[in-house]
Amino acid sequence: MAVHIKKLDIESFRGIRGLSLENLNLVNIIAGDNNSGKTSVLEALMFLRAPKDFNNILRIARMRDMALRFNSTSLYDDFISLFPRSNTIMEILINGICKGEETNVCLSGEQKTVLLEPEELFQNYNAAD
Repeated sequence: MAVHIKKLDIESFRGIRGLSLENLNLVNIIAGDNNSGKTSVLEALMFLRAPKDFNNILRIARMRDMALRFNSTSLYDDFISLFPRSNTIMEILINGICKGEETNVCLSGEQKTVLLEPEELFQNYNAAD
């Protein structure tokens, strides 16, 4: 079943900042140079279809990796790649009108590196014995 999205605002998602598409119809054409964000716009539209479904988010994150089967990355790397690269604040903000209702997607967080001592790494393995 087709889902009609009438409006799309991307404040921050992947490489896109401040994009607004209004008066969308049942059929729309997205055109642009290579690496200009066309696929990111389509992924943002997929977010609006099921904004509260975490499996949908993971599916969107893995889609590009599945197309490049020889260059597989971890699910974590795929998930992190959804966030804008240039910001120190990790935040995805997408708004739109989907199925006649205002729909919002907001994911935010921070990425940290935690160094563990070797004893801490193997502590969980020893507890399982």
